[in-house]
Amino acid sequence: MSEVPTQGVFEFVTPGEDIILHRGEGVVDGAAGQVQIWVATGRIFGPRWRLEAGSRDVRLDSSTLSIEYPPLGEIDVSIAVRGTRSGTEGPVAQGSIGSSHLGGAAKLDRVVVHWMNLPVILPSSGLRVGDTSWSGRWHFEAAGWSFKLDSRPDLSEVLRTAHDQEQGFVMTHVGEIRRSDGQPFEATDVTEAIFAWQLTLSFALGRWVAPAIPAVGGGHGTPIVPHGTVAILSVGAARVRPVVYDDDLAIAPVMPLSLSYDHRVIDGAMGRRFMALVLENLEEPALFLAG
Repeated sequence: MSEVPTQGVFEFVTPGEDIILHRGEGVVDGAAGQVQIWVATGRIFGPRWRLEAGSRDVRLDSSTLSIEYPPLGEIDVSIAVRGTRSGTEGPVAQGSIGSSHLGGAAKLDRVVVHWMNLPVILPSSGLRVGDTSWSGRWHFEAAGWSFKLDSRPDLSEVLRTAHDQEQGFVMTHVGEIRRSDGQPFEATDVTEAIFAWQLTLSFALGRWVAPAIPAVGGGHGTPIVPHGTVAILSVGAARVRPVVYDDDLAIAPVMPLSLSYDHRVIDGAMGRRFMALVLENLEEPALFLAG
């Protein structure tokens, strides 16, 4: 049975199109004006801000931008000032945004997470909006948390467009985290769960492993055991391939793994057991959170 997809805070956009996070009043170094905050998603990715200060002269060196953001109220965002220029309505200041932690002690029912550049993930359950249906939900529970990850309906087409146009980043999925028992929580409570989710996906997709062989050409290689260690795991590039799943032919990401180890310390049986454990965790991502 198809379900309604998780509603993101921000809309899906086309590859290379900026994601608008906020428009409204803001203050930097006492200079108030109209503020826009967005995420650039082209070849250069990152959050940006711009302040239109009207007729007032601005000379900024502050590291904080203050904005009103319902329902959190007034919040301070860490920024870097990159410069000012003259606009049609007066001075304009702009720059980049650093890491900011929002929410504080506010009680939350859920956290919505927007994901970039994730591929089609199988197996997944059905989603539907109006007459459009697709297979796009990945759902699991672990460590008292419930995780949902929903893809956009045009995911395959968008990924092809981003590749053809050489656009570096595009929003592909919307995720949601709740307590499994439905109880409210604070932002600080969910931090470790979000990191574990990121770690799970990064490890499964082969995009965040240290040390690892850069994925070039064939997509994987044979790692050389560094001096002072006994083993190294290489994670190759995840590429879409035909696979057999539950006796049916499907298209899914396939990621090659290579394990090199010192036979003076580790024998083949131990190496096989390790790789079997890695595969078990990749096939059941909830095990990463089981502790």
